[in-house]
Amino acid sequence: MLSLTDEVRAKLNSDFIEKLKTLSLTIWEGKANGPQISGWLSNFKGDVLDVETERTYMLYLLTRFMYYGQREIRALLRSIYFDLFRYPLIASIRRRNNNTTDTGLIDAEFLKQLQATRFLGLGGVAKSGTMLLYPFRKATGLSEASFVTADAVFAGNAEATPPLVKRLVFIDDICGTGEQAKDYDAEIVAPIRAKFGKSIELSYFVMFATTGALSALRPPSTGFDRVEAVHELDASFKCFDANSRYLPTKELERASAHRVASTYGLRLSAHPLGFRGTELLLGFSHNVPDNTLPIMWSTDSQWKPIFERF
Repeated sequence: MLSLTDEVRAKLNSDFIEKLKTLSLTIWEGKANGPQISGWLSNFKGDVLDVETERTYMLYLLTRFMYYGQREIRALLRSIYFDLFRYPLIASIRRRNNNTTDTGLIDAEFLKQLQATRFLGLGGVAKSGTMLLYPFRKATGLSEASFVTADAVFAGNAEATPPLVKRLVFIDDICGTGEQAKDYDAEIVAPIRAKFGKSIELSYFVMFATTGALSALRPPSTGFDRVEAVHELDASFKCFDANSRYLPTKELERASAHRVASTYGLRLSAHPLGFRGTELLLGFSHNVPDNTLPIMWSTDSQWKPIFERF
């Protein structure tokens, strides 16, 4: 194990604290401020390494946390609409019309496609996918008529089903393992497909997804016709992967950070490094996914979280 002298540790801690102050003030919407950091660090009591070294490692991991506030969420939702939905449709319209550049024709055809599309949140009414629908509508300027529920589809509501509707787009914030989306595929997507066949296109668009989750959900593995993410999280986004973008550093080693995170994490969750070992450092203003290390968000066993999960 790399040994940290008092001088090196003090310099690292000072640098980390200054960076965290800047992040809290500029990006993290005031979260993870000084008192919150002190409270969170008090969880680490030297059970794996000496207490000061543990806290230095944890401060470093906190500086690498990817937090997305309301402004960033709005930009990501706009990207779902424009990059994953609108631009591919426009490209398809142009191809069908001899690569036309006639904006009048393109706009008219796109409007027809939009009027035949409905957006839904992935999951139930209390899930994050559904909670994103309002900020998604505000970010895109879409009318309320563009949104429906799965219940409306199953009820055969004319405004939610063929022949008026030709496309359903499910949106979500993160897909870490694909398990929730797989369950939703079995419970919701497959019955819709069975009822309407290929007369309706089913898409799943998400802000973040791991490479493995995308692979597990893309057709023919599920009933979705398209599965796309604004940001794909490859193995480098796993904290302790051999190709991690976080560790090791010049002063800090992967194995020691892994031991601290997994030892304390095991006291908090059956998944000490995030659900199914996804090992992410990611959170949103509306919630923190369970794919993130539980040492960041857990409230179990009197643990003081730095970013609370609801």
